[in-house]
Amino acid sequence: MKTRALRLLVVVLLLGLVACDQTTKHVATSALADGRIVTLLPGVLDLRLANNPGVAFSLMDGWGAVAIASVQLAVLAGALLLWWRGRGAGAAFHVALALVVGGAVANLWDRLARGAVVDFVHLAHWPVFNVADVAIVAGVALLALRSGSLGRRAPRAST
Repeated sequence: MKTRALRLLVVVLLLGLVACDQTTKHVATSALADGRIVTLLPGVLDLRLANNPGVAFSLMDGWGAVAIASVQLAVLAGALLLWWRGRGAGAAFHVALALVVGGAVANLWDRLARGAVVDFVHLAHWPVFNVADVAIVAGVALLALRSGSLGRRAPRAST
């Protein structure tokens, strides 16, 4: 893929992801107010509003929005540095980092604007999450697949 087309793809993906995430959070905040739950697949998938003051899976809950935002900014800076250092890498690398950075920016936006991240998708036996969380997980998985770290077996010890 040519460099200019790849840059455009990355920018559109990143901005589109942030816009999609913020739009779905706005709709969820309105539609799921007052504890309303919308069941999509009984016992499997529903929509319910949850404000997460921590990070993924409510880790760091109680740290405060400023402390968590500082950690998020440091991680985001690390991702941007990785992106800069890998600027000659293939399309999969750039798409993966666009997903990670876009998701991180969208959740950081929530934290700074609301003091907590809006989550609303609930799978049975799983914490409530949002579109940005899905993008981050997909981006990290793509990076892992790209690096070949998934499915690689550890070398056997010699006897």
